[in-house]
Order: sequence, then C-alpha cells, then structure tokens
Amino acid sequence: MPPKPQRRKRQLDVVTVICFSKDRAFQLKEYLRTLFAYIKNVTLNVKVLWTTSTQQFHESYVQLQQKFPEVQFIEENNFASQLKELTVNADDFILWGVDDVFYYNPVDLRPFLMEMDRNDDILVSHLRLSPNITYCHPSDAYSVLPEFHVIEGNDGTLR
Repeated sequence: MPPKPQRRKRQLDVVTVICFSKDRAFQLKEYLRTLFAYIKNVTLNVKVLWTTSTQQFHESYVQLQQKFPEVQFIEENNFASQLKELTVNADDFILWGVDDVFYYNPVDLRPFLMEMDRNDDILVSHLRLSPNITYCHPSDAYSVLPEFHVIEGNDGTLR
C-alpha cells in the first residue's frame, strides 16, 4: 500500500465565511453584526452572495454594503458558478451562513478547526444543529443522529 500523501499545513486562524441572502437586508445586517461580535480568535474573510426581487430590496443591500466595508458583497447572477468560485478561492476552512441566523454567545472556532485539522475523517462541524432536529427535509425522511462523544480538552466539542 503506497504511503499516504503529505498534506500541506492548513491555516487555523483564518476562516472564509460564505453567507447567502435574498430580500432580507435587515436580517443580514444582524447576522453580520453578531458574527463579528461573537466569533473570536480567528480572522474572518466574509463573502455574501446576495440577490433581490425588487429595486427597493436592492437599494437596502447597497446601503448595507456601506455599513460593512470589510465584507465582500457579491450580487448573484449565476449562483452555481459564483459559489464554485467562492469555494475554490476560499481559505482552508469555510463557515457557511444564511441571513436568518444570528449569534448570541461567544464562539471560539479554534477547537473545531484544530480537531478538523487533526482528523481527516471529520468533514464538517455544525454550530447550530439541535439534537431535537430529527427530520431531514432534503431527504424527506426522518433521520437518526449518530452517537457523539465529547473530545477531552476541547470545551464541549463532540465527535
């Protein structure tokens, strides 16, 4: 069996945030406000892929861009192509977001990033999935959660 190829060292202090938004500039404003307020100890490269259905909504996003100059706002014109470009050009780790989420407690992403870096079999960490969620809409079926174990020393990180 050939040796496992060496992978390059991943950057554990930078995360690309890709957030989707449509017709909800106010909700997006709160998402961004709480993201920057509560995600700590990493650099965030925030990209918002947005679209609107009316000129009034469009104007609200233009105003929002002025409030968050550190965020790259990308007006959607070809979702699949733009999303592919965002992921190809992303940092080593991506935090997915949608405009109806907000953070209300501090989150240190470093334990998640370190654990994902150490274990190639971990593909994703999920910050908001409640154990009470038992229905998977894309599959149109109920799902059983896997058994999780707390990883010692990682402040509640489950595996």
